[in-house]
Amino acid sequence: MIVRASRLLRAFARADDKVDWLADKAAWRGFWQRLPLEQAANRAFDLRHGTDTAEEIGLTETGVPSEQARAGNGVYRPLWESTFHDALRAIGVPLDGYSFVDLGCGKGKLLMLAAGYPFERIVGVEYSPGLQATARRNLELFRSPDQRCHRVEAVLADARHWRLPKGPVVVLIFNSFDPATTREVMRGIDAEARRDQPVFVLYVNLRRVAEAGDGFAGLAALSRVHASRRRLVFANAAGWAARTERGPSSG
Repeated sequence: MIVRASRLLRAFARADDKVDWLADKAAWRGFWQRLPLEQAANRAFDLRHGTDTAEEIGLTETGVPSEQARAGNGVYRPLWESTFHDALRAIGVPLDGYSFVDLGCGKGKLLMLAAGYPFERIVGVEYSPGLQATARRNLELFRSPDQRCHRVEAVLADARHWRLPKGPVVVLIFNSFDPATTREVMRGIDAEARRDQPVFVLYVNLRRVAEAGDGFAGLAALSRVHASRRRLVFANAAGWAARTERGPSSG
């Protein structure tokens, strides 16, 4: 205990930004405290639907090259259900007729959760062959009386080069990439966001969005419409207009 306290004090003393260091430690502590409850909820979801989404797995075990796995989180972990629903509410517009895209969809749990909303189409994009294969199996097994969208698929592709569907789109990124890849993916989306239909991008992190570093720098068509410690929402001009038409209570 004394040794650990001494290490923490030395690390704090070396930190250039003391406030940021403390915020990071608090975020990690909150994450580890909540994780067991969320893991239990993930297992309950699998029991209800006969799916395989809860088990964490190293990305190198799923076909991701070790260098790329190390650059990111290095592990598959599903997003917490309440955090996902909160993120969709933060968009602040009705979702009827939108396509939903999960970049780095893992085993596909968010695709199944998204199926409970009135999306026109749901697409998961996954770089790992092992995770994408699991996501496809899960979608074949998934059945829910609350399902409202039935056009659901998981494709094997590189998010940096994948094109958005036509029409209004909601894109979700759950801390899927390292900052450099996040920046490349976001600039690709930004180039496609110069359209007349709304484009929203949700970035979600279970600890702090600050972990994305400069991943959102240099955007032209997309701008922030909502920000919190663990969530960012970006929209193009048509997305801003859709939120404005909805009124101030929609945010």
